[in-house]
Amino acid sequence: MNDYYEERGWDVKTGIPTPEKLLELGLGDVVGDLRGLGIL
Repeated sequence: MNDYYEERGWDVKTGIPTPEKLLELGLGDVVGDLRGLGIL
């Protein structure tokens, strides 16, 4: 499962996409929201 998450740019502990992956997908605003919620 870790390989699957790493291949897709997700955090292997949480299964949440990494900030880098979210930025790559054009979802930079989501990074701020998730950080504000303490998720990232």
